[in-house]
Amino acid sequence: MDGILLVDKPQGKTSHDVVDAVRRDLKERGVGHAGTLDPLATGLLVLGVGKATRLLEYMQYDKSSIATRFKDTGMLTPMSEAWDTDVFKQADARFGGQKLGELQISVAKDMPKVVSGNIFWDAINDYTEQYAQLNAGKLTVEQALQKTQEAAAARLK
Repeated sequence: MDGILLVDKPQGKTSHDVVDAVRRDLKERGVGHAGTLDPLATGLLVLGVGKATRLLEYMQYDKSSIATRFKDTGMLTPMSEAWDTDVFKQADARFGGQKLGELQISVAKDMPKVVSGNIFWDAINDYTEQYAQLNAGKLTVEQALQKTQEAAAARLK
């Protein structure tokens, strides 16, 4: 499994405790975090799983540092150029004519709060079940995500 997980770290747990729990639950050795939270602190802990752990170092830089690192690679448009364009303000046919910035805000508002514990891991398992149907062409990405969100919302009630 490869991906980025967002975990609401509870007070009293270290960042390493959360990483250990994720390793154990996912049976994945390659798990790391983007930055340590004090054991007394609560808040969002960004975790990388599998190949996504390689991305974690870039989450610690500001956009100008990232732009500097990629300036001459030709791999990416420098982040400062990408983030400062009007792309987030223009309607995009790929998103039903919605502006990308508005879409990001609406998606963020619609997503249930990510919490550590069974609800979070159940959502991962629900999506994993949908993934097979997605690969078989029986579901679209939107349908798979919708089913996962509905199952998570039902658990929160």
